[in-house]
Amino acid sequence: MAKPVNFREQLYTQTMSRKDPLFDSGTPGGRVLLHAAADHQFMAALLYLIDVYPVLNGERQVEEYRDDYFAATYAPPWFMELDGSGLSELLEDLFASFVCGRDLTQALAAVSSMAERGFLYTLDTLGEATLSEEEAEIYLAKQLEAVEVLSGAGLPVHITVKPTSLYSQIGPLNYERSVDVLVSRLKRILTAVKDADGFLHVDMEQRVYKNITLSAFKRLVSESSYHQLGIAVQSYLKETGADLRDLTAFARRGNYRFTVRLVKGAYYEYERIFAQENGWPSPVFEEKYMTDAAYEENLALLFENSDLIRVAAATHNMRTAAETRRLAEEAGLSSHEYEIQMLNGMASGMAEALTALGQTVRLYAPYGPMVPGMAYLVRRLVENTARDGMVRLQFIQAASREDIFASPTVTSSPAPSRADGEHFSNHPPGDFSLEAVRRSFSHALDTAPTVITGVKKRISNISTNEISTRLNEAVNAIQNAAAAWKAASNAPRRAEILRRSAGIMSRRIYELAAVQVLEVGKQWDQAYNDVCEAIDFLNYYAAESEKLFSPRSLSNIAGERNSLSYRPRGIAGVIAPWNFPLAISTGMTSAALVTGNGVLYKPAEESAVTGRLMYEIFMEAGVPAEILHFFPGEGEVVGAALVSHPRINCIAFTGSKEVGLGIIETLSRQQQGSAYVRSSVTEMGGKNGIIIDSDADLDVAVEAVLYSAFGFQGQKCSAASRAIVHESLYNEFLNRLTAAADSLIMGDAVDPGTFLGPAVSPEAERKIADYIAIGREEGREMLVKDNLAIFADIRPEHRLAQEEVFGPVLAVMKTESIRQGIEMANAVDFGLTGGIVSRNRGHIDLVREHLEAGNIYINRSITGALVGRQPFGGFKLSGQGTKAGGSQYLLNFVHPVAVSENMLRRGFSPDFTG
Repeated sequence: MAKPVNFREQLYTQTMSRKDPLFDSGTPGGRVLLHAAADHQFMAALLYLIDVYPVLNGERQVEEYRDDYFAATYAPPWFMELDGSGLSELLEDLFASFVCGRDLTQALAAVSSMAERGFLYTLDTLGEATLSEEEAEIYLAKQLEAVEVLSGAGLPVHITVKPTSLYSQIGPLNYERSVDVLVSRLKRILTAVKDADGFLHVDMEQRVYKNITLSAFKRLVSESSYHQLGIAVQSYLKETGADLRDLTAFARRGNYRFTVRLVKGAYYEYERIFAQENGWPSPVFEEKYMTDAAYEENLALLFENSDLIRVAAATHNMRTAAETRRLAEEAGLSSHEYEIQMLNGMASGMAEALTALGQTVRLYAPYGPMVPGMAYLVRRLVENTARDGMVRLQFIQAASREDIFASPTVTSSPAPSRADGEHFSNHPPGDFSLEAVRRSFSHALDTAPTVITGVKKRISNISTNEISTRLNEAVNAIQNAAAAWKAASNAPRRAEILRRSAGIMSRRIYELAAVQVLEVGKQWDQAYNDVCEAIDFLNYYAAESEKLFSPRSLSNIAGERNSLSYRPRGIAGVIAPWNFPLAISTGMTSAALVTGNGVLYKPAEESAVTGRLMYEIFMEAGVPAEILHFFPGEGEVVGAALVSHPRINCIAFTGSKEVGLGIIETLSRQQQGSAYVRSSVTEMGGKNGIIIDSDADLDVAVEAVLYSAFGFQGQKCSAASRAIVHESLYNEFLNRLTAAADSLIMGDAVDPGTFLGPAVSPEAERKIADYIAIGREEGREMLVKDNLAIFADIRPEHRLAQEEVFGPVLAVMKTESIRQGIEMANAVDFGLTGGIVSRNRGHIDLVREHLEAGNIYINRSITGALVGRQPFGGFKLSGQGTKAGGSQYLLNFVHPVAVSENMLRRGFSPDFTG
């Protein structure tokens, strides 16, 4: 057998002597990829066009989208001159370069050809996450069909399956059930695979599913006596070394034999962006050389355990292939006792060279229709044109032997880190893929009943008989202490109190979230996120108050000094809702406090415990007892009294339209004894719609509507209660949405896997039931399951299209055009949130300009606004006042004062410099 150095030379010579068809400048596909590799903007536009192509209707529309997407890029003239037919042919050729057919018949011919050319293969059915159990069963049936067809044709049975396609409700919060369902469904496939003496490989997808996949695989191995099983492990994850040590130890303990396909990973950009969006540390290595070095370390670990682990090194990197060969020889393995695995269509010259040198090579052979296939194609093109990728180095730049086989070293400077404090950062949500996070939350739930019992003993609702006395005492206390609290010199202290409050909430985040689960039925992640938002309000308003109360000059005119400053309004009444019991309470209360006001805080009756905990945290952080007062009780008693009291200068309210309008009306009448025009900040709900455009990605659309309409039982003012769907997608969207909603897990919020629980109160249950009855009269019932309901064929004049339900009842409406869809979305009294799922830039721009909503979301859910990033609040009858979590919100609680001083004395001014 040749020594490693000779193998390297032979591999390099034979690979470079073969022309790679993917980058053949003589073909349109090769030309477009070479241009994309050199021009990032062109590449981005190409990926957008590939993404939308399967749903475009006709060649003319293909040209229109090309012209739109590439308008701002430098696209070669020949590309822009292609007609729709030529563009379609180019895109379908790119698809065919990587995908082995659109159905099983075509795939069978492709893998037969691979076998004839000396390659092994693994067959993969294209498809990412499924949205319903119906779709999961279809995917499972396809795996069974693939086994049958391969076996019937006398071909080796080797299939790869994706866990997220096998279970629609897979996720870290649903961890145990996810593992159980995966194992059950994998066993059904394994039974057929074993009968065919075949091989079953479990793929690895996004990191959020990694631990579920590993747990399911280990159970599958331990509960079966079959060793023809494999799993993919991704070296770009920093956790992979620990995962492999755990896997090899597992194999050693049970004397289990299986295959590990070591890959670098296919979701690199996604993982970095997802972590950045959530404020989590990046789970992947930030530099390519780090990933390459980790890959070689992980590869060595696998070969050290090659008596139990069959190594499958997935790579298109000549150095990695050579290192694999060297490590295998050191372990005493022949070239057929391990594998090099490669993707069909990538580095085909290298694959042929390896086979010619006697190496066992297995090609990853995906098949399926273009809609799911385009996601796969996008990842392949990103890999092939990556600026620091080995494919580019080897097959586009034709690098030297020395560069290709060089050890992984620093090749670029790391991106500069952002200075601390330069930008506001949101508190990270809980990463429930980590066992420690789930365990901490579970422990908090165990102790939450004791916490709630103790807090309830400290709550005494204020009755009608005592409200007047209690209010006057509190108002007098605030006014007596106001001078010191509201002083401009005290602004830094107020900001520091908010930051201390944020620190306390952060330390007690599991306790505060667990109380919400039991008190109002919030799901684990949503309760955790509510505490995160409360922390964000505290930190954000602390920083904004420092800007607000900093001296600011209004001009630089000599002889004249003009300045603007702010003074608190006086006393604020805060009337909070139960659906965001900590976040909204904290946001309104902290904004009033940090601007120097005294506050009388009334929590919702349903969430009084959470409200009391917030109050006590402010006390612990240093808010004077004379300045903040806790006023629990019925809205009709306590809330009405706060609104009517003449010495309360401002009301901050979040709740129903009816109550909010009543507050505005009361405050508009000048009260005897009040020297101020009393103001209000009101957020009063919504009747929010998502427009589903004719070119929408239905996976995105269905997921966005599911989460927006049914998250926390639809008990959000921002929740989607209308889906306005283009007629061309109407039936398909309805069917997929209904199946997906029917698959949601319903139950008690204490169960972390629960997506949808009961409404907050019997009164809310009755209201939802009433609207379900209305829906049955006005529309076509698609699904009614517990409180969840979907009704189709709703028209704009229907009550279900006009009235806020505040529950998981969705009206689905049909539109003929984007303009009609916008008109339907606007044909309500509310203007809070709304959005569109579309890939048409012109239509997106129309929504940006004409949709009547304070918060507009594009290609995502319409709930979940983040402080600082998506300031929240609407108009029309959804509210008035500046946006919560925005830079101007504090202005609701202050009076601006402009001061102008004449500096000129006897013709002299100290600020005149000549």
